[in-house]
Amino acid sequence: MRIAWSLPLWAWPLLLVAAVGLTFWAHRLYDRADPRPAPAARRWLTGLRASALLLLLLALAGPSLLRTRQVTQVPEVVLLIDDSASMDLPDGGPRGETRWARALDLAARLDSVLNRREPAVRVRLLRGNGLGPVRDLRAADGSVAPPGAVGTDLAALLREGGGRGEGESPQGIVLFTDGHDTEGRAAAPGPIAGAGGAGAALLVVGVGDPAGPPDRFLQDLRYPRTAYVGEEALVEVAIGSRGGAAGRSPVTVRLREGERVVAEGEAPAPTGDGVVTISLPVRPAAPGLTVYDLEIAPLDNERYLANNRASLAVDVRRERARLLLLAGRPDWDVRFLAQGAVAAGRLRLEVVRGGPGGLVLADSARAWQPPRTAAGWRRWDGIVLVGWGGLGADFPWEALAAAVREGRGLLVLAADDPASAGLPPALSDLLPVDGRGAVWRDGPLALRPAADAAGHPLLAGLDGGAGGAGGLAGDRLPPLTRLLAARPRPAAQVLLTAEPLPGAPAGGGAPLLAAGRAGEGRVAWFGGRDLWRLAFWESPRSSLADLPQPGRGLVRNLLVWTASGGATNGLSLAGGRQLFDEGERIPIEARADAGEARGEAGGRPPRSVLLRSLDGPAAGRERIFSLEPSPGDSTRASAVLPPLPAGRYELVALAGGAPVPQSPPRAFAVAPQSIEASQTTQDRRGLRALAAATGATFLPGETSDAARRLTAAFARRPLASATRTVSGRWDPLAGWPLVLLATALLGAEWALRRRHGLL
Repeated sequence: MRIAWSLPLWAWPLLLVAAVGLTFWAHRLYDRADPRPAPAARRWLTGLRASALLLLLLALAGPSLLRTRQVTQVPEVVLLIDDSASMDLPDGGPRGETRWARALDLAARLDSVLNRREPAVRVRLLRGNGLGPVRDLRAADGSVAPPGAVGTDLAALLREGGGRGEGESPQGIVLFTDGHDTEGRAAAPGPIAGAGGAGAALLVVGVGDPAGPPDRFLQDLRYPRTAYVGEEALVEVAIGSRGGAAGRSPVTVRLREGERVVAEGEAPAPTGDGVVTISLPVRPAAPGLTVYDLEIAPLDNERYLANNRASLAVDVRRERARLLLLAGRPDWDVRFLAQGAVAAGRLRLEVVRGGPGGLVLADSARAWQPPRTAAGWRRWDGIVLVGWGGLGADFPWEALAAAVREGRGLLVLAADDPASAGLPPALSDLLPVDGRGAVWRDGPLALRPAADAAGHPLLAGLDGGAGGAGGLAGDRLPPLTRLLAARPRPAAQVLLTAEPLPGAPAGGGAPLLAAGRAGEGRVAWFGGRDLWRLAFWESPRSSLADLPQPGRGLVRNLLVWTASGGATNGLSLAGGRQLFDEGERIPIEARADAGEARGEAGGRPPRSVLLRSLDGPAAGRERIFSLEPSPGDSTRASAVLPPLPAGRYELVALAGGAPVPQSPPRAFAVAPQSIEASQTTQDRRGLRALAAATGATFLPGETSDAARRLTAAFARRPLASATRTVSGRWDPLAGWPLVLLATALLGAEWALRRRHGLL
């Protein structure tokens, strides 16, 4: 034990001078007081005032009492039990016990052995699933609640369990689990705290039947996420079997919408451990998010029935978006755009081209007359112009412009020279670039994404998830042969630019792809020639071979964006999912509308989201959740909704407490099922992979000698106590002790002064 001072050595003389001076000042103060107190009272008053002042000086010196001691650290072993709902599934056996009961039994036996060990061993019994904090196995009243969590991250569970020791890292961790990892990181968990040091023990004990009883189950389910009213959609079902659960009768498969059977079929019974498939046709009758329930007839006396059922959600739309493509002189770009519309699937494209006698429908060569009013253009959701020349001198540009301002989408591809073709004023006013004075510039020109283009839907998916539009740089797109260089308007957003290649004559970059608003509608400008060339360009870098072809993806985005005619800001569900399991957390993301004019709302994502229940007991209930900005991307924000009861829900983006304009609600459904119910066997392969990745020892916990092998593993391993030095520090003149002592001294002085009439 020793005293340490925070005051440096050179300051001590100054502190002593100050102490003498303050003491002399207190003495002079009361020696000249009027009335002058008696000598004894004067000495007490001087002493109290001087003591308070000296106490403050002493506090400035910062005395601390340092103490060190040696403590013996009892070795600690953490017994960690997987707390997920699959652990509560029964596995048969003579007692019909669940995996959870088996894990508790094994943990209790090991706990009993370790508690009788000499020297003493501290055992901590914990539960968790890696998706939340681990906690004590027993509640405050000593009871043990059954598992009910959804999902498991075994890697995170091991890391957190290894860091929950009371002091040093535990010398042993035993994980009891059925091996099912819904996060997919068990095979590569990284370093595990407390389990990688010298002498540390890590055991993975598998519980559950690795083979499982005879079972018929849903092997795979495929269906379109989007369908259209009255059009046939196919639901493809793969049925598997295990343990010779073939049966002889055909397997009946039903698809229900509520209580009504909308499709039914029979598949041949699977043989052995084989798989059979069946397709069920369904024709949606009404638009909106439709939830179907799939049922597979079970075996006689089948134990697990939850994996014979599944739910699926389909976004049913009234009809496919309609696009009109106008080309005065048809070329390869027209053919390329038509193929892109077919590939997109959600579009219905009509092509009108110029002919000897005027405009005709491309599929029938019948004469076509453009609508003369804005109402006539409303039959299409979007219009694509491949140039503007050749459409006729009396083309109704004003009616088209009015329809776009009412909400139609418009895509304009530069195919004509404004100087010779005469850019119509009504069209020029819509464009996000100023076509007056635009000139053709010959290439080769390198394509570059704009700095703020990341996250715009026109470039969505073109980087393969490599981070915004930056994945389009370099050789992802070919050099451009020709560009109609025009100045962007102030409110437009430039997404792609075309710049001279290194060594080429300097000319500066110009917009290749720009987007903007025209009233309620949206307009995109593509200023390059030969758009079709992009479809045949393949990156020379082999590392990009698995990424989507950017040219075809760009055309698909252009067409879909034009046909939507609505804003792209708002909400999206992670992975585009529309159906979640009960008990599953729901990640959502909000995007800013990068095409908005710059302003208070431009470029900013929604700040919160309204969750509304559409059916069930809580129908109409609303809750608001805040959105957190995404690091490094100011145009996105995200949140994770808590698990929700089964039913249909709607998300509405909010800004300033009000719905975001032109951001349609996003619907999704929560099915009354859980992925845990399909985990009917012990995942022995996953457990061995986890053990190999962490250097652990794997023990099968379903065998009759599992308890003996588990206790023997620790009986052979030394668990030694450790001695460590613990340092303590006490600052007697810091905080409330200083305030209390100074107040006592000054209070006593005040009382004495009052007694002698010195106030």
